[in-house]
Amino acid sequence: MAKDAKEVKKPEGFNKDIMIFGGFFLGIIFLWLLSGGMNQETARSGVFIKAPSPVDSGATYGGKPLLAKDTEKESLSIPKTFDFSFLKNWAIGVKTKPLNTSDSRTDDPLPIIGPLTKDLVIDGIAGARESDPNSEYLRIAPNPTPTHLGPWNVSGLILKSEVTGKQETIPEATLLPILGEVPELIKVAIGPKEAVILTTGESPIGTSFKTNMCSGYLGQFQDYTPLLRNECPSAIEEIDAAGLGEDTSCVEFSKTMPRCRAFIGTVPKKLSTECKAFITRDLTYNKCVTKHKDNADFYKDEWRIFLGRNTEMWKNKNEIIKIIDRNGDVVDAVTY
Repeated sequence: MAKDAKEVKKPEGFNKDIMIFGGFFLGIIFLWLLSGGMNQETARSGVFIKAPSPVDSGATYGGKPLLAKDTEKESLSIPKTFDFSFLKNWAIGVKTKPLNTSDSRTDDPLPIIGPLTKDLVIDGIAGARESDPNSEYLRIAPNPTPTHLGPWNVSGLILKSEVTGKQETIPEATLLPILGEVPELIKVAIGPKEAVILTTGESPIGTSFKTNMCSGYLGQFQDYTPLLRNECPSAIEEIDAAGLGEDTSCVEFSKTMPRCRAFIGTVPKKLSTECKAFITRDLTYNKCVTKHKDNADFYKDEWRIFLGRNTEMWKNKNEIIKIIDRNGDVVDAVTY
């Protein structure tokens, strides 16, 4: 049997490989011992895990205790007295006139200077979605909490579509329009309780204007969007003020006449000559202005300004509208 057994031959180089591997392993152990072995800090500060349940709890143990300095986070220290006013000044803009705390209004209108001063705001965009330029409009009003108490210049500000690039400068207007007369234009300045309706199209009377007690007459024969308010004295009030209050027939007829409407048609024959003349001559816009322009409540809180375009200014949707001051800064912006 011994003679038939074949000698097992080891692969060539086997002993050499064993010697290389053993030498490499011994080298690692030698370096570990040189670095301190079990006495070095890292050998004792690691986090270890116990065997899982049911053998043990599976919890961690060991590890180096954390010191206070190890948990400190880097922070930015800001002095309590640091002045952040420059941020406010940037956000609201710098006005050319200081606030006069002794009076509710400044002597001269304040120019609006951006960026985003928010003294004036676009507070109505429903009309901007209209396609007819004579019906398309924006409403601009003072911020309920402005940085100054006004009044504020509006003429000279620029309205711009950020989407289409269309822009128009807000024009001057007349304080008191008189039909048949060339208007005297002034720069528009509004106070805290006033507003501006900016219509894209042409003015029905050829000029922008401030509304007054008699403006309702202007809406009888021309279209305004939104409608002008009918705040004229009634026909019976005017007849009584003219000394015709004892004319029963005249008074009764005046009760049938709408407010702010000139009479058109045939005057009843039963009316007196004085009554007929008054109804056809005095119940008009120009006569109303002549009689009431000195009343304390004659002027109202709204300006009607027309940009004079024959095409629409604003997109019906996906639009960005900006008010820009004379320096090119944005005063206010709205999107829809």
